[in-house]
Formats: sequence, structure tokens, C-alpha cells
Amino acid sequence: MRTRTDTIVFRLGFTLAVLVLGAFLGLIGAAVLAGVVLLGGPAGWAVGVVLGIVVAQATRRPCGALIGRLVASV
Repeated sequence: MRTRTDTIVFRLGFTLAVLVLGAFLGLIGAAVLAGVVLLGGPAGWAVGVVLGIVVAQATRRPCGALIGRLVASV
């Protein structure tokens, strides 16, 4: 028997997966922007890109698992 939550995730699985992907990319962009705003110039871009890579590596598995679960439910 399906619960109400299962039905919602089944109907909105793909849309929720796209929203999670957008949040993941937004988080990486915010990390890059933080480095640029705090330091400025080429050094800020370098630090921002490195910080973005660190954030992406730290969050890719949880986000990927969540996206996979949402898409698999469709």
C-alpha cells in the first residue's frame, strides 16, 4: 500500500530531482561567488573555483543519491 508521501514523490519525482540538481549547482556557484566577493580579482576567482570544487566533491554523493532515488521512483 502506498502512503501519501510515496504518491507525492512518485508524481513529482523528476521535478524534485531537477530542483535538487539546481540547488546543488547553486551551492557550488555560491561558493565560487564567496571567494570572488571576499578576495576580489584573479586571486578571488582562483580561491572561489577551488572552494567550488571542494563543495562539489563534498556534496556530490548525497545529492546524487537523492536525485537517483527521486528519478527511480518515477
